[in-house]
Amino acid sequence: EKLSTAVHLSAVAGAGKTFIAVELMIGTLKQNSSGQVLFVAPSASLCFHFLRWLGRRAVREKLDFKGLLDRVLVMKRPYICLMKCCIKDNSMDLIPCLPASDEEFLLQVIDEAQDVFFDNVQPLTLRNI
Repeated sequence: EKLSTAVHLSAVAGAGKTFIAVELMIGTLKQNSSGQVLFVAPSASLCFHFLRWLGRRAVREKLDFKGLLDRVLVMKRPYICLMKCCIKDNSMDLIPCLPASDEEFLLQVIDEAQDVFFDNVQPLTLRNI
């Protein structure tokens, strides 16, 4: 039987919630040589903020950032598709994609995106993540 490891972290802005998410995601990716993680946020700007922060941590840990990006998917409002970050000429872009496999994500982080659970969000999309 699989033990639930869901955590709900609530704190004021600037308290370090996203920092904790970055640390947890880096740790999860380092501990598992395969598998994907998911970051859900209401806006592309918050996704990019998170990905840049993840990149700074990867460099500090001497990890292959582009290799990590291959394992990180994001979802943003209106929450209808998964997206992958591509870097070209020092610029980041999000492009729609499919998960690499039918396996569950190693980790799912939902940052300021509690509306992803509202009734008007595509239920099939949510069921698939």
